[in-house]
Amino acid sequence: MKERCRLIKDWIEGLGTSQLAEWDQLPDIGLYMDQVVTILERQSGQYLQGEDVKAITPSMINNYVKDGIIKRPVMKKYGREHLADLLILNSAKQVLPISDIAVLLRHMEDEVSTGEKYSYYRALQQEACEGVAARMRQALDNVGTECDDRQLFIFASRLVLEANLLTSAAKMLLRDVMRPSNGAKERKAPDSKKRKGK
Repeated sequence: MKERCRLIKDWIEGLGTSQLAEWDQLPDIGLYMDQVVTILERQSGQYLQGEDVKAITPSMINNYVKDGIIKRPVMKKYGREHLADLLILNSAKQVLPISDIAVLLRHMEDEVSTGEKYSYYRALQQEACEGVAARMRQALDNVGTECDDRQLFIFASRLVLEANLLTSAAKMLLRDVMRPSNGAKERKAPDSKKRKGK
């Protein structure tokens, strides 16, 4: 039983190291595909759990480019803006289909730089990590040193229900509020069922 409490504590501590790199820390030189994949795997592995870490492959990135989700590389090299968009995409794809992520990435693209949006996203990620860590610490206090099964069930259920509602709220914003109207410029956004490796 105490082993379960230790696992929860370790996960909470891991949230403290789950920050995306700052904008200025992203390489500002052109990177080839294998370098991009390596950076994405290192960054994404920090905040995803074990078997949930879905490796991002070169073919996935090629599909994102082909579908207009990610801008085309320059002479097969990817820059800081590509990395920022791919890091956001890779974290968001755990809960959203690609068509919704396309709206998130392209929203206000003519008014706000990629660097500014990435910095907002990064700050929000830090805020979310701190909030979840605080809630998990409180839950750990409630389950006691033996990690009471009833309390674990209640807390896990609460998280599942909240995650479901938060995902639904994000989809509503992206689909009904932020999606460009028919007359506005809109990039091609694929149906998430058409491509493997969403």
